[in-house]
Amino acid sequence: MNGAIGSDLFHFAYSTRKFATTSERTQGMGAEIDIGDQAREVIAEEEKILAQVIAELERQFQRSGRQLTVNDRRARALTSDMVNATRDEDKQQLASDEAVAHGLSKMKREEVESLEKLLDSPYFARIVLEEVIEEPGRGERNVQREYRLGSYANLDCRIVDWRRAPVSKLYYEYREGDSFSEEIQDRIREGKVLLRRKLDIKAGVLRRISCSLGDFVNDAGTWKPAGNAFRPRAARDYGALPDVLALISPEQFRAITDEAEGSVLIQGIAGSGKTTVALYRLSWLTQQDAQLDASRALFLVRSELLKKYIVASLPALAGLQSLHVRTLAEWLKPEFQRHFGDGAVLVDTPPGVIRVKSSWAMARAVEGYVSAQRARMIEYLGTALPWNALPAEVRRVYDRAIVSTATIPLLRELSSAVTRLAPEGGARAQTLSILEKLERRVSLYREDILRILGDADEFLEQDRSMLLDRELLDLARVRTEEQRDSNTFDAVDMPLLLRLAQLKGLGRQRSAYQHIAVDEVQDMNPVELSLISGSVPNSTALTFVGDAAQELSPLQLFGGFEALRDVQQGRLVSLTVSHRSTRAIMSLADYVHGSDRTTGGRPGKPPLWFKYDTENGAVTEAINWITRLFESYPGSLAVVLCRTAAEARFVGGLLRPTFGNLVRTTGDDDLRLDEGILVADIPSAKGLEFPFGMLWNPSASTYPADSLSRNLLYTAITRIEERLCIVTWGRPSPLLPPKAARLTRVVDEEVVDEDDGPPLLLDRMGD
Repeated sequence: MNGAIGSDLFHFAYSTRKFATTSERTQGMGAEIDIGDQAREVIAEEEKILAQVIAELERQFQRSGRQLTVNDRRARALTSDMVNATRDEDKQQLASDEAVAHGLSKMKREEVESLEKLLDSPYFARIVLEEVIEEPGRGERNVQREYRLGSYANLDCRIVDWRRAPVSKLYYEYREGDSFSEEIQDRIREGKVLLRRKLDIKAGVLRRISCSLGDFVNDAGTWKPAGNAFRPRAARDYGALPDVLALISPEQFRAITDEAEGSVLIQGIAGSGKTTVALYRLSWLTQQDAQLDASRALFLVRSELLKKYIVASLPALAGLQSLHVRTLAEWLKPEFQRHFGDGAVLVDTPPGVIRVKSSWAMARAVEGYVSAQRARMIEYLGTALPWNALPAEVRRVYDRAIVSTATIPLLRELSSAVTRLAPEGGARAQTLSILEKLERRVSLYREDILRILGDADEFLEQDRSMLLDRELLDLARVRTEEQRDSNTFDAVDMPLLLRLAQLKGLGRQRSAYQHIAVDEVQDMNPVELSLISGSVPNSTALTFVGDAAQELSPLQLFGGFEALRDVQQGRLVSLTVSHRSTRAIMSLADYVHGSDRTTGGRPGKPPLWFKYDTENGAVTEAINWITRLFESYPGSLAVVLCRTAAEARFVGGLLRPTFGNLVRTTGDDDLRLDEGILVADIPSAKGLEFPFGMLWNPSASTYPADSLSRNLLYTAITRIEERLCIVTWGRPSPLLPPKAARLTRVVDEEVVDEDDGPPLLLDRMGD
């Protein structure tokens, strides 16, 4: 509900709501198909419970709405009285009453909004426990307790918030019929899980049930076995993360609720729900820590498209509506300009310079340099200042500051003390002059970089990659000198200079956020990661999420999760089950990457591969495949994945004459994830998912047998949930499997394949 709803507007809003009525929820119920009497009884039971819950929530909604109307009217009346009051004492009394009234109105509005969300989807699971209770003087007895898990609590309806209810652990980590023994709220609880059901409720209607008898789906009022048939979401729903709270695996739940002593590092294969887990973890943390507010948390991503995807998901995530989602560039640029001005930022940087300035060696060298500079400064201040002529309190300020205060705040704190406490005279003037000169010197950050690069022996000692040498250091040093004189910067200088400023205590990065989560962390370089780590109060306020197999930086600077864990002293969590792609698609992805990383996945047909000698034939077949796709799945969403943004723009131009406005490319002003065809470069599409997709001409020249090409192809393949098509002409990438591997259905002969629509060219491989 919009926050503007209140007072008289509430009645209109309620009268026009589109929640299903009881009759609508049962309308069209025909004879269930092949589900059996037991399943029908389960469905009837769950629909009866849901109807009771909806009826109670509707009563609460109306009652709270009426109270909101009264509170809003009173608050407005008090505001009017205060404006019209003439005496100060009347204004003060009215101001106090008005503040209370508006506070009550705000609380009631939040209650109404919560009820509205509950009316749409009140809970996603129901669990019944039989617990052994020992009562004084009566011995042990068995007690049954029922819980309904949702995103918001409502005790009158026995709905508990999964983030706050310890019983949610029993739902996620135990199965129906399991015995449990867990310490919950400082006492051991023992018993048995009598009933455990997953429920999908939308608009107040029960859409799907997963229980011990199987999975059943409500198909336009008729209940059917769900089976393994693919049911693509509506195209518009692909613009946000799906609500998968009921489907979280035990390993995901532990990653979400881990009370870590350091940072949490979540490494997962493609489609394992890494981003979802990170967001649910933030949602969980906001409930566990009263000091953590989502408005002071940051979710960092690399691409603008992934940012839009996550922002669109926030309204459905309890407690995260005010979460800041930023691309790394958006986060860095304002702070950089604040400290270093508007000098031109260059992006065409020699790879050798990037390798040097973004390395773990540079991250370590910067920390060592700033620490040594501070030590030298303290030693100098101890002898250079006229201490005998300064008040003793100045010395005490200095002695306290040198214990832990960073370089620049230390100098400013000392200057402030001298200005306040020292009498006019030579000692005061001399001290302030020394402190001013020192601050100017320690603020010459590019000079710092030149000094770091100039000490090649010390720098190379920090390099464990064995990829850096004196020649590369000289290249970086010369370029830094030239840019200092022309007031230009490489993009790679942004995090490096900000990290120097951060270590010296300049800026607001350290206190700006209470928690930072980083998605696609494998594409962050070590200096960026050091800057991020220094921007939170401690390491427990960090969540890193990614997959080393999807590192798309050409220089491969990340170094792997083991290296990150060593630096962060964090806990590493691995997710190995793909919830997105079919097993057939994941098998192809694993082959391309040269590893067997996937431990699960639903069944599906092998991807199609159209192999042509000429570009014209391949383009024609690609257009035909997309045409058949939209005939079979009208209103759907498909992606065409290209190697580069330039290639994506070119391919978009090839498809527009046939598909018109259905075609969108990354870089479009009106880029959105809904019905149509998105033509995207692989890095821009990373982190997203699509029901259908095409991989555009992965040739030997564009995807040679190297690690970057492996990661690119792996990332592209794993964007697709169900139907993947590969189109090539000429010599294909050597990373793709041979026909004999039977991982793809290769086009080379005209046959009919019923599952793929009209007659088309397919290999006679069978199913």
